[in-house]
Amino acid sequence: SFNPSLRDGAEAVLLAQQAERLSGTANPRILRVLAAAYAEQGQFTEATKAARLGLELATKRGETGFARLIESDIALYDVGRPNHNGSN
Repeated sequence: SFNPSLRDGAEAVLLAQQAERLSGTANPRILRVLAAAYAEQGQFTEATKAARLGLELATKRGETGFARLIESDIALYDVGRPNHNGSN
């Protein structure tokens, strides 16, 4: 969310982890959400891991536009910043 008062990184991590488990398959969009949730919690190493896996999957699927979004996310995580831009 653009509104800091609405963000709950801990809950976001739990929900994204649950979505990942329930999906039954690796999904780059869910992994991007999980990465953003980790970053919101300051867990940038975990954020980068999830984002890189999502990037790999998006690239393999030929989703180049989405892969570029994930690359932008990773650049933020590399400098210790969460993603609050809301692009999907």
